[in-house]
Amino acid sequence: MARHKILDAYARIDDEEGMTAFLMPIHASGRVRDFLARRPGGGWGVSSYDAETRVAQLVLCNGGIVACYAVTDVTLEQAGEICAVFEKRGHLTAEAYKSAVEAVLDASATSAQ
Repeated sequence: MARHKILDAYARIDDEEGMTAFLMPIHASGRVRDFLARRPGGGWGVSSYDAETRVAQLVLCNGGIVACYAVTDVTLEQAGEICAVFEKRGHLTAEAYKSAVEAVLDASATSAQ
């Protein structure tokens, strides 16, 4: 069984340097930039999947903070299921994301520090 890693990162929208560093490793950083330009008030999310690295990412914005949650070694189908479970729970936190990953994968996921 694969050992999945869960990653999370955060940045303040008004921190230009922090946002640059935050966006650098995000697979869909262009889409995130577009959302920031069109909907700076937040209340949106962008999901992406990198088939080459098998990493799923979900970026959320509340208007002041942008968060990215990611999980390694998943299929595209698993990535979609994780997003669906996470969004249904209504608690958009790192703990809720880990719980959604575990519910979908029925595996122990480790948080990367």
